[in-house]
Amino acid sequence: MYGNVLVPVDGSTFSEHAIPHAGGIARRASARLHVVLVHAPVARHSAEIAPMPLLDDWEEHYRQKEARYLDELVRRLREQGVNAVAERLEGEVADRLVRRASSDADLIVMTTHGRAGLDRAWLGSVAEEVVHHVRLPVLLMKPAAAEAQSLDPRFEHILVATDGSEAAAGATDQAMQIARLFEARVTLLRVVSMPAGLSSPYIPHAARMDRETTDRRREEARSFLDELTARLGGTAPMDARVELAYHPARGILDAVEELGCDLVALGTHRRPRLARIVLGSVADKVVRASPVPVLVGHTAA
Repeated sequence: MYGNVLVPVDGSTFSEHAIPHAGGIARRASARLHVVLVHAPVARHSAEIAPMPLLDDWEEHYRQKEARYLDELVRRLREQGVNAVAERLEGEVADRLVRRASSDADLIVMTTHGRAGLDRAWLGSVAEEVVHHVRLPVLLMKPAAAEAQSLDPRFEHILVATDGSEAAAGATDQAMQIARLFEARVTLLRVVSMPAGLSSPYIPHAARMDRETTDRRREEARSFLDELTARLGGTAPMDARVELAYHPARGILDAVEELGCDLVALGTHRRPRLARIVLGSVADKVVRASPVPVLVGHTAA
């Protein structure tokens, strides 16, 4: 169960949209919620455009503003019964968040992007770097319209997309924890990729082979889900679903829309450190296109 939940903020209302979900999880899990803001010090080379005493005044002004901002967020959370604490860090945003999360955090809850400008809000690249480098689950959500926000949002129907991988197993375990906290219903999903068309000089023969391949994959998927449902049985109201799609991400997104789910959980594989920092192709597409929050799990492979 979660003991420490981390929610990064940057002073923008966009980043704060993750706070109600983070607070709800922390309160239900009796966990401590760490509200973290990374301060970016004024660059010393700015002395070329302003004298050092003035830069120091700006620096102190921003520090005091950030302290008041964090204190107010924590005060409101505590009034709602959340065991919240404020933390201020300094340095490059993504790097500091990753290092902070590696100490004692069990879950990160954050928005996928904020607004650029004077408030120094991050863009999506920060969330992406955090997801890529941490070894714990990250709950990602897009900023919601003001009228769509709730002080105590609930998860009622969780879609768990699994491909049988280690990463998917980790995401499934995390999703079940959240399901128990919110007494949510769970749908286990296995997307079966439809053949793009097997080569054959005889078209009817190719069509028959496509059908046989699809049927075999569907049966294997159903067998896998039956075994997983039996293993998880009793932990939450649960059903299983096999979806046919040309791309797994499309199948996941279609299921979200059809079932009316309010949270998606899926795993993603790490890529070599020197590779471009992106999520796995399926997770990347789901995170970017999903209308609901996405819980991303990992594997070190």
